[in-house]
Amino acid sequence: MIQTAPITTVMRALADPTRRAVFEQIVLSKEITVVELTRASTVTQGAVSQHLKALKQAGLVAERPEGRNVYYRAEPEGLAPLVDWMSHYGTFWRERFCRPQNLAEGNRSMTETALKPDTQEIVVDELFPHAPETIWKTLTSAELMGRWLMMPEGFEPVEGKRFTYRTTPAGGWDGTIHCEVLEVKPNERLSYAWKGGHADNTGYGSPLDTVVTFILIRAENGTRLRLVHSGFVLPKNETAFQKMGDGWKKVVKNIGALAGSDD
Repeated sequence: MIQTAPITTVMRALADPTRRAVFEQIVLSKEITVVELTRASTVTQGAVSQHLKALKQAGLVAERPEGRNVYYRAEPEGLAPLVDWMSHYGTFWRERFCRPQNLAEGNRSMTETALKPDTQEIVVDELFPHAPETIWKTLTSAELMGRWLMMPEGFEPVEGKRFTYRTTPAGGWDGTIHCEVLEVKPNERLSYAWKGGHADNTGYGSPLDTVVTFILIRAENGTRLRLVHSGFVLPKNETAFQKMGDGWKKVVKNIGALAGSDD
């Protein structure tokens, strides 16, 4: 039997988009303070504290006092009621929409939504003992980019600027990665489109239409750098998702090491 009260509490806690963003920030961090959460948010520290209170009441977040600071961490088991509920009704909806008789015109849009391929993202989170300004320089200098990833052609940290990377070709794909800068917030956030591949390829070199985002959060002893590479369509992009998942972990560490050598 599904426990309605815990599910309702969790749903209410995550219904607010700002609170949900705070929770996601905590999930991506091993531990984080309210000051760090506020710096990465668009609301005041008081508002963040209220969101944390609601998340704690829902069993989604725990706190650990240490000296004058309080560190917050996610409690995965807090999501268990919601996961159980989704699993229970997910089976029903899959059966409902996948029956042949439900492919009639009246149900077509709902069926297509139910059967839409999954999209996944790669997330890498590291804390470096360097100022955000130092990390930002490493992320936005073409010469330094060439040392921690690949040498870009035509890159400038300007929104709308198009540039390319070149990697190993495959089949009909010449190995060019087409990028466009989408968002620039100096010392805070850099985002660009990442597109490549060829329609005739499967596995490596298949069409890829994704976005790479670097988020810098000032911490007490440096900078928390989070990389999010989103938009992988599975199973079509499974090969790229697996390889780049491992690759980005190494790249982010390289960014930290390079920033350290430039201090």
